[in-house]
Amino acid sequence: MATGKETGTDSSWASQIQLSGFMALWLNAGRDFDTPLEPDSNVVRIRFARLMVKSPLSDHFGTKLQLGFDNRNPLFDVQGTWKRYSFLNVSAGQFRLPFGASLMQPASGPAMWDRPRYVYAMTKEGIRDVGVMLHSGKGGTVGGWLEYALAGFNGNGRALSGRPAERRPAADHLYVARLALNPGVAFLPTKGRLTIGASIARSVDPSLVNADGTPDESSSAFYLGSELTPFDQDRTTRLLGGELVFSAYDVWLHMEAMGLRSRPDSGQARSGIGYSIEAGYRFSAINTQLVARIETLDPDIDVSDNEVDETGVGLNCFVLPKLELSAYGIYSRYEAERTNAELRIKTIARF
Repeated sequence: MATGKETGTDSSWASQIQLSGFMALWLNAGRDFDTPLEPDSNVVRIRFARLMVKSPLSDHFGTKLQLGFDNRNPLFDVQGTWKRYSFLNVSAGQFRLPFGASLMQPASGPAMWDRPRYVYAMTKEGIRDVGVMLHSGKGGTVGGWLEYALAGFNGNGRALSGRPAERRPAADHLYVARLALNPGVAFLPTKGRLTIGASIARSVDPSLVNADGTPDESSSAFYLGSELTPFDQDRTTRLLGGELVFSAYDVWLHMEAMGLRSRPDSGQARSGIGYSIEAGYRFSAINTQLVARIETLDPDIDVSDNEVDETGVGLNCFVLPKLELSAYGIYSRYEAERTNAELRIKTIARF
């Protein structure tokens, strides 16, 4: 994420406002080898856009505002953080769920061209919600060895999207806990990273049906397990994840896995799993990074031959400090029957 610069040299509140942002423009050209080419298979679109304003209201309290959109949906994040101690910060407002590597990956990390497919299927649109979080400070605590987060959210998704917020008992809200260890602080360079993390989430959600009794598919994306839960019924959903991230000496390695189980009040529970491995190497002399990723999503482990497998290879070219150009070839296999090839070209401009 881009880091803004102070707009002045004095110590006044206005001079400490930081303004930053980015825009990710994608060109997708796809070919489905088993069915006719879909109308939107070749498309240029803005995948992410952000305008971020940060301001420290005092030495121990800061605010962050984000405007823009995420995957064609509006984005309006307002977050306030009390940060007096490295071992205890308190944030309130709308922000990203502290689940998995999502906080490390708002739009583009050193290698990742996007979060894996299963992350979006198992979490929710934008991976955002409205709530309160207790967490470690920036850089972790205990000398940087430990990061943690305990958060409670309303569970209905981000503001300005989806259904109007529904009132529910406190026990039914979305709760998330995350713990990560950073042993790399003992032996890696200053900007190096070795993180081993685990996350868990739980939510009790209402059925999503229209007035005529049909499933409301347009709203399911804003609830936990957006694509995998039996959202036409009242249900309890649990999500467990873990990841390992290594970044140092021009090498990037990211391994992640998630498992989801959603049990309706009546009927059979549904369980899904997803996992991915991504690796990259940056050739510093030419400011170019070679990356590759494999990922698998099994949306229902009780049903055979329904996995979605994806393999991708690409290049990230760091043209300027604030400009990145990327190109990836991605091959997908759906349910052991359909295959698809895609060329994805991405431009990220930061300020």
